[in-house]
Amino acid sequence: MSRNNKLVPVEPYDRTNTTTYISQVQTIGINDIFEYSTIFLDSAEYEQGSRNRPNFQLRTPISNVVGIKIISATIPFSWYTVHAINKTFTVIMKNTTSGVYTTSTITLTEGSYTASEMATELQTKINTALGGTAMVVTTSSTTGKFTFTYTFTAPNHFWGLWFSKYTTSPARILGMMGTAIKNDTYATGKETDATYINLASIVSTTDVLTSPYVADLMDYQYIMLNGNLGGRLNQYLRTNGASTPDPVVIAKIPVAGNRFQLIQYTDDDPNYYYEFGNQTLSNLEFFFSTGYGEDIIDFNGLAFQIKLGVLTEKLQRTLESSRNESSSSSLTKRQRMI
Repeated sequence: MSRNNKLVPVEPYDRTNTTTYISQVQTIGINDIFEYSTIFLDSAEYEQGSRNRPNFQLRTPISNVVGIKIISATIPFSWYTVHAINKTFTVIMKNTTSGVYTTSTITLTEGSYTASEMATELQTKINTALGGTAMVVTTSSTTGKFTFTYTFTAPNHFWGLWFSKYTTSPARILGMMGTAIKNDTYATGKETDATYINLASIVSTTDVLTSPYVADLMDYQYIMLNGNLGGRLNQYLRTNGASTPDPVVIAKIPVAGNRFQLIQYTDDDPNYYYEFGNQTLSNLEFFFSTGYGEDIIDFNGLAFQIKLGVLTEKLQRTLESSRNESSSSSLTKRQRMI
């Protein structure tokens, strides 16, 4: 963690309008009203917490902070599409003669997949759970969807796939989002679970189920940078409407690039800062999540870096001194004119 200081061009300014007051930073002239600091943070150098959720203590707290923002970030694209939270779903079989249900939990191997790799993983795990080779899973490069083809030994079964909410199952990445649940006793009470289930009547020994939506093996188009910094920032920005002051989402970062490469983020509006309310900055905590209030991203041992911009106002006596000097200078000129 390192810090650099420099004067900020900001003359003139309008203190009656907070937005203008902060947005005029780095635009005009040089004066000694504001000071701009940059803090460089590397999650590998955390003092408390972990690489995924580092906490830093400033050795010298920064006082009179009026504005703060994320200038840039370097993030490893190393999180897994399939992870501990979303790796399971259920295969359901119903014997139409006896009415008995049989369920098998499918657990995918954690990792990141191409479409063809995922099709192979699904086929292998389902057939292992069911004890045979009756399931064939394919993917289409034209539609971007997965197709499940199951061949029965006798046409006396219903079958289907059941996913819990998309945040705790692979429904999103497999294109199984939504509430398209077919009428069946097993589905009763599960209609609001953001699930997809297919238990349609089987009239032949072969049945085909195609995911209703395009699979998203990238998993998320954006990730959220969350911070707990204190000040007015935590009062104004809240995660998912929460009533507690921490943490807050302070940047929404597009996921661009390939797996296991670096994502480079730069703020696209450098002249605007979050108001911090002339308070002291002493503790910094950051983490990334896949959405508002969702789970912390696991970078699998790799670290992220953040460049933080901090805008501070110098002491009021400095302002008064400058004004007094300006008044004395003007008076001297007038006296000389007389």
